[in-house]
Amino acid sequence: DVEFNHISVVRHGAKPNIYGVTLHQTWQSSHYCDEGWLFLLWDFSVPEQPQIHVRTWQPYPLSESGDVFTLNDFYIP
Repeated sequence: DVEFNHISVVRHGAKPNIYGVTLHQTWQSSHYCDEGWLFLLWDFSVPEQPQIHVRTWQPYPLSESGDVFTLNDFYIP
């Protein structure tokens, strides 16, 4: 059982083919369960071959204010 919620998709301001996706994931099976935040940095420069350049997993936010990784946390040349 996998559930996704709190999904945010943001397009890079200067690079229109770059997207950041942040979401909360809950995973539960008969032998394992996990919950946390997933961030993916997608590149659609070649639409037929999209690439994920960054994938992060956070079991909990970075700070008490609830910070999780977003597109703004990465330098994109």
